Amino acid sequence: MKTQILLCAVMLFSIAGFAQEIQTDSLKAVEINNKYKYRREKSTTVSKMPLKDLENSQVVSSITSGLLKEQVNISFDDALNNATGVTKLWESTGRGGDGGGYFGSRGFSVQPGLKNGLPNVGNGTPDPANIETIEVIKGPSGTLYGGALTSHGGLININTKQPFGETKTDISYTFGSFNTHRATIDHNQTLSLDKKTAFRINAAYTNKENFQDYGFSKSFFIAPSLLWTINDKLSFVVNAEFMDSEGTNPTMLFMDRDSPVRANTVEKTGYDNKRSYTSNDLTLENPYYNLQATANYTINNHWTSKTSFSNYTSYSKGYYTYLYEGTSLIEKTLAPLIGPFTVDGAIYARSVSKMDSKNKGLDIQQNFLGDFKIGDLNNKLLVGADYYHENIETDNSSYGNQGFVHVGGSSNAQFQALVPYLHTAYGSPIKMNEQGDDSGDLTPKGADQVITFSTPDNASLDNYSFYVSDVLNVTDNLFLNAAVRYDVYESKYSSASNSFSKDFSNWSPKFGIIFQPIKEQISIFANYQNGFGRPQQIADYVAGVANNYYAKPEQSIQYEGGVKLDFFKGKLSGTLSYFDITVNDKTIFIGDYTNGHNDQNGKQRNKGFEAQFLLAPLKGWNVTAGYSYIDSKLLEGDAVFVGLRPESAGPYNNANLWTSYKFTENFIKGFGLGLGANYGGEYATLNRNFTGQFYLPEYLVFGATAFYETSNFRIAVKADNLTNEEYYRGWSTINPQTPRSFLGSVSYKF
Repeated sequence: MKTQILLCAVMLFSIAGFAQEIQTDSLKAVEINNKYKYRREKSTTVSKMPLKDLENSQVVSSITSGLLKEQVNISFDDALNNATGVTKLWESTGRGGDGGGYFGSRGFSVQPGLKNGLPNVGNGTPDPANIETIEVIKGPSGTLYGGALTSHGGLININTKQPFGETKTDISYTFGSFNTHRATIDHNQTLSLDKKTAFRINAAYTNKENFQDYGFSKSFFIAPSLLWTINDKLSFVVNAEFMDSEGTNPTMLFMDRDSPVRANTVEKTGYDNKRSYTSNDLTLENPYYNLQATANYTINNHWTSKTSFSNYTSYSKGYYTYLYEGTSLIEKTLAPLIGPFTVDGAIYARSVSKMDSKNKGLDIQQNFLGDFKIGDLNNKLLVGADYYHENIETDNSSYGNQGFVHVGGSSNAQFQALVPYLHTAYGSPIKMNEQGDDSGDLTPKGADQVITFSTPDNASLDNYSFYVSDVLNVTDNLFLNAAVRYDVYESKYSSASNSFSKDFSNWSPKFGIIFQPIKEQISIFANYQNGFGRPQQIADYVAGVANNYYAKPEQSIQYEGGVKLDFFKGKLSGTLSYFDITVNDKTIFIGDYTNGHNDQNGKQRNKGFEAQFLLAPLKGWNVTAGYSYIDSKLLEGDAVFVGLRPESAGPYNNANLWTSYKFTENFIKGFGLGLGANYGGEYATLNRNFTGQFYLPEYLVFGATAFYETSNFRIAVKADNLTNEEYYRGWSTINPQTPRSFLGSVSYKF
């Protein structure tokens, strides 16, 4: 039913657009700036060489700054709603090491880990103020990008705004629901008479509250960049970003992974999504900075050199809390004290840790790009080397219990009677809230009382890699791509009680073929791609004593085929593809934490279909739409999961749509409307043979904008979740999403 509603909305909006065009008799060729409003025609980061989409055998979903501006987008997570087949699994937790958001791509979890094609890891959420494009590169991409910051489902790369040859300024202010306030500035200044040297700075300040009873986030962001052109052969680009953000943890209810589910849907739990079960006094701060520098040098007419340097540091400081369902364990723990009983509803235990961690990364990359002929055949050759160093220093506290939360049930009476026993068993202070369903002292003092010690440790990774990629035009219509990469990993871990290390090496091949039956309009493509994971820490147990070590990297192989289209001079472009990904060497833990060991003979298979389209059918009218179907199963592995769909796979079906129309003539010239929707099918956020399944419901969420703009002024209003859909995301968790909200925006350009 919801998919039918989505299709009807598309048709109605399309009819409105066609009617306006016929009425004004302006069926003209689409203007350049309109034709490419949602489109990235060519990228130098996807394949590390300048290839058009029709010449690339890999699939990419791109999101442009023009689309984000039209949507009045102030959230990186919301921006990824425009990427076909990508679904949010977790919001950014802000915790040390992996605090960034998690997203599903082709059924595998992935975090945004690259900026301008270079490593860039933060513990918070990227600010969209400096985003030129977001590229979601699909499938295993180990050959060009390694395994340290990619996943078997692909990678997320952010291309930042760069200086250009004009002096311009754009300032804006956005405000709206949940006390949202955001101010931004984008200033570009030429620094030379020939306008080939320029400076650009983007900055933003954001302050907003949560839609729930407690919770907030605030951030300051600034990103200066410099383009310095020495001569026609040599130029330098320097990009820097500084960000300081602070906020409360997003609400995530972790499901009990060790007991059979009692209620298998959110509705049956009785959870009130307006409750955050947190406090504005318990916050995490995520300072971050990144510096990138690139030297571009033209050696001769056939060869260019690109030397890049990247250095980032991100922090996690403050209190991280999470809620884990402990209903079954609580019944077992308290039964000897008060006799057997059954909890009315569910009880979640709150755990808290004081974070003090630092992620540091350094990357040096050298690429040589050749563009020459072999006989009569055009050939593009990439030869590159990369060194990446990563270091994670943590001095986080232990986790302590900070009270309990009662969800659902007929009343809180039983829970309140259990609270003294619970807090005696777990040794934490009691501070009941007004509703009588939360017993935690949600203050820094209350957190510090249950934190007993810190556990300093250090984990480092040194990755040396060499790669070669070649694209050969066998004919004007046939392209062949072959690439290979060799990696060496040196992984080390140390703490006060333990230390271990391991070296690995890996070969990663890639092959692709493109045939264009109609030159520069239709490309039939196929690819074979390899990916591999970074070495992961695991442990075997003998008599309760852990033996820690690094597992060998997982390996993935993708077979993919499809067609890419580009018709009517760019008015219609799209990609349809079928993929089949197999992951081998997955770790399986056998036994328990007294006597248990790991094997690496697990196997997972993800296969599916994706379709994405960009249309600019009429002057002023733009459409982006996508659909994906993902079938995922663990074929061999842990008995708890084998034969089931992994919890990171998200929904089987996902769809996205955004369409807008801007009037270009008569008295309403400059006025525009936009309408969009996102659909996600029902899926099991908890899916285990022992526990059973817990399902998150399907959702269909609409958004809309109305705007008026001139050459130097723009005003816009935006509505998100128009129908006030109650929906959730999650990965073994229940993550409530934002209800209906509104934003207004005013911007001025000069």
